[in-house]
Amino acid sequence: MLTEYPILPEQLVIGLFVRFEFEGQDHPWQGKAFKIENERQIEEIRAQGFAHVVCVLNKSDRLPLPVPPPPAPAAAHAPKTPVYREIAGIRGETIERNRILRERFERTGRKYHEAMDDVANMLKRMAPHSSKTMEEAERVVGGLTTTFLSEGEVVVGLMASKAGLEERPCHALNVSVLSMILGRELSLAEPDLRAMGLAAVFHDVGKGRVPMGMMTQVSTVGMNRAVKKLYREHPTAGARIVAAYPNFPAAAGQAIAQHHEHLDGTGFPAGLRGAAVSTLARMVTIADTFDNLCNAEEGEARPTPHEALRQLYRRRSWMDETLLGIFIRNLGVYPPGSVVELSNGFIGMVVAVNLSDSTQPSVLIHHPEVPKREALILDLAQEEESIVKAIRPGDLPGEVFSYLSPAGRHNYYAEAAPAR
Repeated sequence: MLTEYPILPEQLVIGLFVRFEFEGQDHPWQGKAFKIENERQIEEIRAQGFAHVVCVLNKSDRLPLPVPPPPAPAAAHAPKTPVYREIAGIRGETIERNRILRERFERTGRKYHEAMDDVANMLKRMAPHSSKTMEEAERVVGGLTTTFLSEGEVVVGLMASKAGLEERPCHALNVSVLSMILGRELSLAEPDLRAMGLAAVFHDVGKGRVPMGMMTQVSTVGMNRAVKKLYREHPTAGARIVAAYPNFPAAAGQAIAQHHEHLDGTGFPAGLRGAAVSTLARMVTIADTFDNLCNAEEGEARPTPHEALRQLYRRRSWMDETLLGIFIRNLGVYPPGSVVELSNGFIGMVVAVNLSDSTQPSVLIHHPEVPKREALILDLAQEEESIVKAIRPGDLPGEVFSYLSPAGRHNYYAEAAPAR
């Protein structure tokens, strides 16, 4: 975050911490730094004729004064410091709040990667009747259940994958987080929320290598038919696998078996319609479809999360429209990963959505003079700015695209936000 920047002597005010830095000059004030305590100090600084001084915001009690307006004829030549226009639009308490937000995101990021490692290890070590597999699944789902049953606000955020992390565990954890958005909104009891979490984590467990017995034809056409047949059978295979685990909830097994069924009867493997599809399965279907849209396979056109929600809505004949409406309302028009323009002209990327007010997400802001690793995060619930429009990442200038890094997988985490 930006904590030091040059200001004009006219902007000095009591309570401001200033530092004096003169590149290439041997000046008596070089290296001085102090907090201004009285008007005499301000007059003394201005008497030196400095072009600018350095404001140290995180040591100051208040913001510098606004830049004084120049006389009308000289308006085109008004003195400007590199960032005064932007800083003037950001309230002072934002700096401290940004520090807290960044620490929270970093802490949550560590928890996210721990959960991802647990899911990856669980999926690699799966074996029939394995109590170890269930223990690892319960640990992941238990953490999510606690978060979504918290009495406070829940934040759903965007988290980048570690390099080389497999797609399968990323998808499993994403679908778990996204499914629980619906579970929380419906006020599911803890056992039902747990069952849905387990269904989400294991929903694709029936996928795997094509058995050698199916490879009776060696042609590409035969191979493709075998793979397609196996894919359409993976919900049934998955339900059969989890049924062997100790105390696996029957409702979760049913949701796994039905997560590709569509309410209009066009799904598989059984072509079920309407009421025959369980509520938990309907929730997992919505989450699974949305994540697959956001994270299309390599080589396919990948929509923005904003566009993915619209594509999800176009498939509404498959889904429970009430649940779909709840899902879209909670993720907001601009889900995590959306690139947006704010009312103050900033370009940024949505990194977290507050489920209690999805119109006011947290946005990572691009600023050419702020290092990427210190990028400012604005919580729009606490600021006066708002989102004006969404922007396709491909339309961004190269330096902005590199700064925000909107490409790659969209992976989601959830956490209970501290009370404001």
